[in-house]
Amino acid sequence: MELRATGLVVGLIVPTVPQGVRVPGVPEITFDRLSRIFGELAPSYGYRDFQSSPAGDSAKIGGGDSQGALLIQPGLVQFIDAVPMAPEVSQENAIGVLRTVAKHLQMEVVVQLGVKWVFNAPTPEGEGKSLVLEQLLKMADADIEELSLGRSIWAGARFQTQGADDQAISTRIEPLEADPTKLYIECDATFPERAPRLLSGGAAGVLQAIIDVLAYARGPVQGYLEKRVG
Repeated sequence: MELRATGLVVGLIVPTVPQGVRVPGVPEITFDRLSRIFGELAPSYGYRDFQSSPAGDSAKIGGGDSQGALLIQPGLVQFIDAVPMAPEVSQENAIGVLRTVAKHLQMEVVVQLGVKWVFNAPTPEGEGKSLVLEQLLKMADADIEELSLGRSIWAGARFQTQGADDQAISTRIEPLEADPTKLYIECDATFPERAPRLLSGGAAGVLQAIIDVLAYARGPVQGYLEKRVG
């Protein structure tokens, strides 16, 4: 079973301070800084849209070829990508974008990092709903019929684990609503302990976290699915 990456989200939760107050390492968001970020990113990443809040303390940058977006607001910087090419391209783009944001906002301190990879996978029998219900949950339609309100119903599985450095990884496996012949797989991880070192060394900590979650999906998660459903 091959997992096809369809989404990558990388979020940095950062400290906040009142507007006009400067604390070393804590991002200072202004309209001018946001404009410079957009001006530097647009040529390299294809971003075309720049929407700033009236106060100039947040922005949404989007419209790139990747169908992704960059969100910047007090307390959060989030990179979103639809993974139009290889996952390795998306992860390199994420690092390039976040390094640019960190440079212009003078952002050094990160409270928590979040990384979410999203995948689709074809099912051997071409039926995601029954595969999840019968193979993963070991149930039948009759077992959940009373929850259905007399209409169609499907179920999914969620697994929660904790790895090194106290990162938490949550994995969801569900039928893909838009295409019932496929599965929807989501691996969502948080890295609280690694966060203080994330932006040092050219954001190597962020890149390693992205690689780690991708490896978890391609390794343990894919292996589990192949063993259970073929």
